[in-house]
Amino acid sequence: MKKSLTLLFLTLCLLFPGILPAGTAAPQLRLVAIGAPAVEILCALGLGDRLIARSSWERFPPFILDLPEVGSPYQPNLERLLLLKPDLVLLDGRLGSLAVQMERYGIETLSLEAYNPNEVIPAVRRLAERFDCEERGEELIGDLLRIAKATKNIAGSIPEEQKASGIMLTGLADQFCVAPESGCTLLEDAGTRNLAAGTGQPFPLISREWLACRAPDFLLVPEKNSSSSERKREAFRRKFSQLLSGQRLILFMEEEQTFGLRSFLGSYRLATELYPGSVQPDAFETMMNGFMNKYFPQVSDEEKAAP
Repeated sequence: MKKSLTLLFLTLCLLFPGILPAGTAAPQLRLVAIGAPAVEILCALGLGDRLIARSSWERFPPFILDLPEVGSPYQPNLERLLLLKPDLVLLDGRLGSLAVQMERYGIETLSLEAYNPNEVIPAVRRLAERFDCEERGEELIGDLLRIAKATKNIAGSIPEEQKASGIMLTGLADQFCVAPESGCTLLEDAGTRNLAAGTGQPFPLISREWLACRAPDFLLVPEKNSSSSERKREAFRRKFSQLLSGQRLILFMEEEQTFGLRSFLGSYRLATELYPGSVQPDAFETMMNGFMNKYFPQVSDEEKAAP
């Protein structure tokens, strides 16, 4: 009987926080975020301590690597998820069928789309309202918009005929590239021409002949993590050396800077790399360090402690 009354009280506290005695903290919701953009937004809002699990795709911030895995976003382990008893699961809005499956098991879900900058801003605002941290949310949005404005200023200073043209591959291991149809606007935001535009596919497979014909000024190559070995990078350079003669660039970027919350930083970084004459030296490092110190201080502390 006592246990039943306790459960009833906790339920009422969640529904009506005002009934809590003064000085009593409301129980925190147990969250699982399946999809990297949602995880990063939660942590930037100061809600990372509510996460109790992650999908196998999530790697940032580093502390989430200590959380139990529940499988990939496309095929999560529902049995394991049920055992963890989450109060809410945040999902990529593109995985609609997964939300239906979870709700059959009584798991509440919240769908978010936060892949490109146009989606990130409303996603931040929605989560901030859901978890009563609107002030922090508006502060985060303001900082993201400042980064976007700085990127736009660089891109706007470059005459159209001088803008670089390039493609973004999906990684070191394949030859799929990213077209605007995927929803990723990183190249365009940075003031470049995406040579994959107009293919009619979000991630077209490109041939060596296709690449040689278009002669891009640069290749942007996302890496699964920032510690990819130089040996892997060198093998990639050799693979494309005959096709990319002259002064063409191969730029490597952490994958999580190409979509979601940190894609604002990714676009700014690309613009500063391609148009260095338009910015102060170390502009990207200054911008990134300020943002990371503010919203992901645990990452900055780990980097300072590293030998």
